[in-house]
Amino acid sequence: MESTETNYRRVLLKLNGEIFKARDCLDDLIDSFLLLKPEGFKIAILVGGGNIVRGKELKEIDRVTADRMGMLATVINGMRLYELLKNKGIDCEHYSAIPIPWVKFYNPHEVRTDYENKIVVLSGGTSNPYFTTDTAAVLRSMEIGAEILIKGTKVEGVYEEDPLKHPEAKFLKEIDYRYAIDKGLEIMDKTAFALAHEYGIVILVINIYKKGNFIKALKEGNIGTIIKKGGKDG
Repeated sequence: MESTETNYRRVLLKLNGEIFKARDCLDDLIDSFLLLKPEGFKIAILVGGGNIVRGKELKEIDRVTADRMGMLATVINGMRLYELLKNKGIDCEHYSAIPIPWVKFYNPHEVRTDYENKIVVLSGGTSNPYFTTDTAAVLRSMEIGAEILIKGTKVEGVYEEDPLKHPEAKFLKEIDYRYAIDKGLEIMDKTAFALAHEYGIVILVINIYKKGNFIKALKEGNIGTIIKKGGKDG
């Protein structure tokens, strides 16, 4: 992957809920925001809620109810991240796609305005059941004008197989959306890949748990896996 330092300044970071269990990693990431913001990077963070509840795993209850519980979990994480950012002196706003009196309701126009000068935290998914936070991340990237969607994971990028189960799995440095869909790669869901493909949203998958990786991805490049039209690997 070529350096992204001069290519991408408008970023949406998709965080899974599990990072809220790793406070050291979360603190390192917030410190990264402190360093990047004065350099003109625009940063939005869309949070998951898997550390609290995963709707798709609640087999004993109705899918719609389970998904709504999952969306509420993302709002809890959004509230926490918002407070952590404020405690570091970072100018930020938190928007929820679910109407909640004590959180700003998601409005694309307002978010785009705040995105220019503040770090924006996004929660509530798409507010609709059956859609993952991956799909929400692609949709919000389109709506706010992000140039790149960075998905933070526990692995270095995209592999042909799960590297946690198959250590010998081939690492893919750059791929096309269609390759990811055809191969059934589970780094994001098919709806998210299809939407990103249709609207040309560039996706970068990195290990967000490795200290300094968020800064490195934006300023140095050559880490993670890029997913875009015409990707070479595979």
